[in-house]
Amino acid sequence: MTSPYLAKHDNKNTGVLRLKSKTTVSDFVSRIEIGNKSNYLCTILFWIGLLNASDTQSKHRCLKYLFDALIYFACLNIWITNVVKYGHDMTRLDVAFLIVFPFTAIMWLVIRRKSKQISNLIQEAQKINPIYKEKGLNALVVVMCIIPFPLSILIGILCKRETIQCYTYEYNIKQNWVRIILITTKYLLYFTLYPTIINIVVVLHCFLSQRCSTQIDYITSQIAQYSPEDFDLSKQLGILKSKAKIYDILLKIQATFSTPIFLNIIANVFMFSSLIGWFFLKNWSEFPLMIKLECGYFGLSSFLCVVVLLWMAGRLPIALSGFKETFHQKTHNRLLYVRVSEESHLKRDLFDEPDFVLTGCNILPLKRSTIVGLAGTLLTYTVLAMNTSSVECSIK
Repeated sequence: MTSPYLAKHDNKNTGVLRLKSKTTVSDFVSRIEIGNKSNYLCTILFWIGLLNASDTQSKHRCLKYLFDALIYFACLNIWITNVVKYGHDMTRLDVAFLIVFPFTAIMWLVIRRKSKQISNLIQEAQKINPIYKEKGLNALVVVMCIIPFPLSILIGILCKRETIQCYTYEYNIKQNWVRIILITTKYLLYFTLYPTIINIVVVLHCFLSQRCSTQIDYITSQIAQYSPEDFDLSKQLGILKSKAKIYDILLKIQATFSTPIFLNIIANVFMFSSLIGWFFLKNWSEFPLMIKLECGYFGLSSFLCVVVLLWMAGRLPIALSGFKETFHQKTHNRLLYVRVSEESHLKRDLFDEPDFVLTGCNILPLKRSTIVGLAGTLLTYTVLAMNTSSVECSIK
C-alpha cells in the first residue's frame, strides 16, 4: 500500500513539516529535517516504529513487529537467565534489578500505542520553533545508539567459560567463536531493551519540552523589547495567542508521555538503587571486568536519564513563570504611564491560570526540585533493601 504521507521541507518556513500525498515512506525518512540538517532522532523513531508513517508499507510494519518481538524476547530471556543463575539465592536487590526490564517493556507497549500522537507532536513542535540547533541532539542520539555495540562485543569476549553456561541454559558450547557471538547478541538485546529504549523516550521528551521552553523564552524576550507605549492591546493579544499554541502542545505532551515517563523514572530508580545496594554489600574487587562494565553502564545511564529528564522538563515552569513576570511588569508599567485600564482583564486572565507542570501519571511532578526528593527516596529504599538482603545472606 502506498504511503499517504510525506514530510516535506518548506523553504519558506525552515524546518516545518508538511504532509503530501502519493509518495513513498523512504522519502519520509530522507526528508525529516529540523533547520537545515537531518534529525537523527526522527530517523531512529521512524525505523523503530514510533512515527506513524512506518505503518504505510508492509516492510516497515514487519520491521516494527520484529523490533517489538525482540524487545519482549529480551525481557523474558533475562528473567529466565537470572532464575537459572541464582535460583533460590536471589535477594531483593536482585529482584529490584530484574523488575527494571518488565517495566521498560510495559513502557514500550504504552508508548507504541501513541505513535500517531507522537508524529503529530513532532510536527507541531517544529512549527512553533523551526529554528533549532540539532547538532548536540544528533551527536547524543548517535552515541546513545552506538555504545551498546562495542560494549556487547567486549563483554562477549571477556565472558568466562563458567559464566557463559547461565546464558546458554546450562548447555555447554565448545566453539569459542559461537559463545562470543551468542553472548554478544544477548547483551545487545539486553542493552537495546535497557537502557537504549529508555534513553530514546527521554531524549524525545526532552526534545519536545526543550522546544516549547525555548519558544516561551523567545516570546518573553519579545515582550521585554516593547516599550509600555507600544505594548498595546493588539500586541498583548498576539503574544497571548502565541503562548496559547505552546500551552496546547504542552497539554498534548502531558497526555502522551505521562504514563511512559512515570514508568521510565521508576525503572531507572530501581536500577540505580539495586546497583548502589550491591556496591555497599559486595566486594567489587572480586567481580570480573564484564560485570563491572555492565553495572557501570547501567548505573551511569540510569542516573543521567533521570537527572537530565527532570532538569530539562523543569525548565518549563521556570520559563512560564518568567513569561508571567515579564508580562505583568510590562502591563503594569503601561497602566502607570499610559493609563489604559481596560486592558487589565487580559492580565487578570493570565494570572488566574494555574501554574503548569508536566507530571508522571499526575503523581510525580517533573521539576528540578524533584531530583532532591527522588534522591531521598532512593537512599531510604536502598538502605531498607540492603538491610533485608544482608539478613537473607546471613540466614543462608
